[in-house]
Amino acid sequence: SCYSLVINAHIITRIYFSRVLIPTATVGVRLVDLIIAAAVLILMMLYYRMPITLSLLLFPLFVIQAAVLALAIGILGAALNVRYRDVGTLTPILLQVWMFVSPLVYSSSIVPEQSRWLYSLNPLVGLIDGFRASLFNLPLPWASIIASVLVTWPLLILSIHVFRKLEVSFADD
Repeated sequence: SCYSLVINAHIITRIYFSRVLIPTATVGVRLVDLIIAAAVLILMMLYYRMPITLSLLLFPLFVIQAAVLALAIGILGAALNVRYRDVGTLTPILLQVWMFVSPLVYSSSIVPEQSRWLYSLNPLVGLIDGFRASLFNLPLPWASIIASVLVTWPLLILSIHVFRKLEVSFADD
C-alpha cells in the first residue's frame, strides 16, 4: 500500500474522493487473502484432528490487530512516498530489516529478559507471539500483546494525521 497512491496517481488527479481509500483498499485485499488462508488452515486443522481450543477464538482479534498495523504503516508509507519518492526505495529495505528484528523465524523467548520490554515495542512481537499462542494453545504473552496494541493504535492515529496534512499536495506531486 506504500506504492498505491503513486501507482494510482491518474485517478487522484482526475476526480476527488477520500484518498485514504486507496491504501485502505490495498490492505483490505490482503486482509481477504489472509482470511481465506486462515479458513484453509482451520479446515486443515480439523482434517488432521488438531485440537481446536479456546485460545483459537483470539485468532480473529490478532487478524484485526495485524490489519490495523498494516493500515497504519500503509497509510503513512503511501503519504510519505508521494511527498518523498525515496521512501519507495527505502520501503523494501526497511521491511526486510523489520522482518529480521521480529520473531518470525525465531522465538522471542531468546531475547534476554532485561531487554524484552524494549523488544516488545516492536508491534510485530506481540502480534506474532499472539498468533502462535492462539494457534498452538501456548500461554498468551500479555505484556507484548498489550505493548503491540499500545504502539499500533497511536501509530494509526499518527498515520492518518500525517496523511491528512500531506493530502492537499497529492494532486500537485
